[in-house]
Amino acid sequence: MLEIVPISNRVYEGEPIERGGTSIKGQGAAPPARWLWGRYVRPGMKVLDYGAGKYGRNAIHFREKGAHVYAYDPFNGEDTDGWTGVSKTPPTGRFDVAFTCYVLNVLPAPTEDDVIEIVEGFAPCQVHITRNIDILDSVRESVEKGSKVIPRFVAEHYGDVDVATMDRDALFDLCCFGVQTSEKPQRFQRIPLLSRKGFKLVKATNRYKVFHREDGS
Repeated sequence: MLEIVPISNRVYEGEPIERGGTSIKGQGAAPPARWLWGRYVRPGMKVLDYGAGKYGRNAIHFREKGAHVYAYDPFNGEDTDGWTGVSKTPPTGRFDVAFTCYVLNVLPAPTEDDVIEIVEGFAPCQVHITRNIDILDSVRESVEKGSKVIPRFVAEHYGDVDVATMDRDALFDLCCFGVQTSEKPQRFQRIPLLSRKGFKLVKATNRYKVFHREDGS
């Protein structure tokens, strides 16, 4: 399973733009999180859901299946027990597996590295779920609908180019660099390339990618 690579190696290295506003209230766990069950998450396991979101839907799903899940989110967590809700207090101790779901794709590259390092400190097995090339279509659609946010961000941080006329390869490069997609609340999306950081791409669709790494691998 090969990962598409961008034209350049440029990435956005400015201040984080996200403010923790991408939590989704949905019906159950995200599809890629469901895919983890039986592969990386199993009954009785001690699991860390890092960046669990306001609703903790992935953590709830795994708890109902018999895993012991600590849900942590610095933006959306509350003053509560992370083993039953979503806590704003970081966990202590070690876990069997630690995962993020749609967290790294809203972070600039330096912050992504920080989160990866933190997650590695909690478990020998780490899994990261990120968005994939569907970001291209959402960026193109927003520009076609008259978004001023994306062209302004691109001109300021990426270069003086016309997003509306970019070919798909160039647009992919932009989405790996990262792009602000809305103003209120501020939203930022990027396609992470974790294969370059020692992770194995174990599952990919147009909408998401799943990366895995074991300590010592």
